[in-house]
Amino acid sequence: MKILLPLLVMLLGGCAYQSPSSSFYVLSARAQAAQPVQPGLLLGVGPVNLADYLDRSQIVRRNSDVSLKMDEFHRWAGDHGKNITTVLAEDLARILGSEGVLPYPWSSSLDLDYQVLVDINRFDAAPDNLIVLDAQWQLFRKHPDRLLQVK
Repeated sequence: MKILLPLLVMLLGGCAYQSPSSSFYVLSARAQAAQPVQPGLLLGVGPVNLADYLDRSQIVRRNSDVSLKMDEFHRWAGDHGKNITTVLAEDLARILGSEGVLPYPWSSSLDLDYQVLVDINRFDAAPDNLIVLDAQWQLFRKHPDRLLQVK
C-alpha cells in the first residue's frame, strides 16, 4: 500500500498534464481570375517534388542557415505535397483563365498541351518569420515532347 499510493498519485498527476493543442494549416489559391488566354488549353501541373526535409507534416522553421526546427504543434493538414500541387494548379487556372489546368496525377489517356514540373528546394520560415520559397520549374510542350523553359 505504501508503494501503490505514491504510484497512483504520479499516474493521476501525469494524466492532469495537458499538452498544447496542435494547429493545422493548408495553402490556398490567391491569384485573381483573368480572361481566358487560350481556350481549350490542357496544362498538367506536377509532379511537385519536395526537398526531403519538407516531406513531413510538421511546419519547418529555420534557426540558421544550417539548423532547422520541426514544429510539433503547427502542422500541415493532409499531404503537403498534394496541397502544393493543387494550389499551384488552381492559381495557374485563374491566371490563365482556363478550366483545363490539372493537378498531378491525371489520367494517362489525357492529351496534355503542356506540363509544368516543380522542384521545391526550400519552403520554411526564417528566424524573422519571413517565409522563404526556393523552387525551380520546368515547362514542357507535350507534342513534340520538348523542354521550353527552366526557371
